[in-house]
Amino acid sequence: MAAIAGPRLWPVLIPAAVLALGLGGLPLTGGMLVKLAVKAHFGDGVVGVLATLSAAGSTLLMIQFWRRLVQTSPRKAEAAPPLAGFIWPWLIMAFAGVIVPWTLYLTERIPEGDIVVVGEAATGATAPCGETIERVDGYLRQWPVASLSLLTVVIILGAAMLAWG
Repeated sequence: MAAIAGPRLWPVLIPAAVLALGLGGLPLTGGMLVKLAVKAHFGDGVVGVLATLSAAGSTLLMIQFWRRLVQTSPRKAEAAPPLAGFIWPWLIMAFAGVIVPWTLYLTERIPEGDIVVVGEAATGATAPCGETIERVDGYLRQWPVASLSLLTVVIILGAAMLAWG
């Protein structure tokens, strides 16, 4: 590799590698759970082979992404310490990317082939939001509001063109 990442960047690069390999089904990741859940339904035919090739292709693509991440990271001499305000959110999200699928898998049991149960729960939870969105949409469709909104967008875009043109 052209550049070796400084030791300060490994807390960023190692979780990126785990998440990248997780897409291909690395054990103890969400990718493995997905493979377990759907592989039996695909069978050994063409669809099963295509799913396997897709997982392998995703893995290779993410390995290439990780390699590019390592290659473009600053060398030891020029590396500034990463700010904790950037590292901790990344580590928390990477950890959640591994833990959340397992938490959902272990706590939520859906009868085989009954995805409707999840859909009904989601519909019930989003119904109040839908009514609010419909009211806002109805208000915005009124001619005076729509024309004022369009005029505002035109003025903003015109000002942006003049400022950066």
